Amino acid sequence: MTNLEKYKAALDQSYTESVDKTLSNLRDGIKEVESDLLAPNLAEDEVQAYEDEIEMLQSLLVASQNHKFFLEQEMPSDYVIPKLQEKFTPEELDTMLELVQSELYNNFFSVTMNLEQDYSNQLEQQVDEYMENLYSGKGH
Repeated sequence: MTNLEKYKAALDQSYTESVDKTLSNLRDGIKEVESDLLAPNLAEDEVQAYEDEIEMLQSLLVASQNHKFFLEQEMPSDYVIPKLQEKFTPEELDTMLELVQSELYNNFFSVTMNLEQDYSNQLEQQVDEYMENLYSGKGH
């Protein structure tokens, strides 16, 4: 398998797994909120908040399903690889892809992915706190 073939496979797999995980998380989120909605003695505003959240999650689910449909029509590599081939010679591309597979690059990539995940988690926590304050009447 050439470096380009390895890159193509890894790129397409990464995108596909990401979309599949998003779909799964949204479905789980909808189930969780629907379950919360069944709790006894909910105030009318709480019911409305849960229903609004379900509606938002369902619209995100539809958007993600559309994303998956279009992803299956044109994989990322179908777009990216021809653009790379326009900009670089086959030798340059092979050299860069060889570097991408190196241990040093993988270590760097692993560190940056962890930092990006930390940032994402922090952002998600801020959004959760904001939404919690909003629904509890403490928001702006």
